[in-house]
Amino acid sequence: TARTNISAAVTAGAYILVELYNSTDAVALANTEEIGAYAAVVGTSYYGVPHLLTSVTVAASKVIKLYAKAVAPTSTTIRTINSDTNGRTNLGYVKITP
Repeated sequence: TARTNISAAVTAGAYILVELYNSTDAVALANTEEIGAYAAVVGTSYYGVPHLLTSVTVAASKVIKLYAKAVAPTSTTIRTINSDTNGRTNLGYVKITP
């Protein structure tokens, strides 16, 4: 769960793109890319809470990170991935063993 926020300064259409990334193997996790927040109107702050869910099979320990980037036709006044009071976003996993 990533809490995102963006505001377009000049041209509408700015957005935050998030995805899960396996930094151990240097590869994005398939089908986890999602728009976090989309600024449809200039000067308005838009919030989003994307929930990136996927199943991954791994043979050994891996480091999975949340990657985010702001994409804007011009500029933004706000673009954030908000964290909790400990400076963290919520990222968890459930281990399923056969």
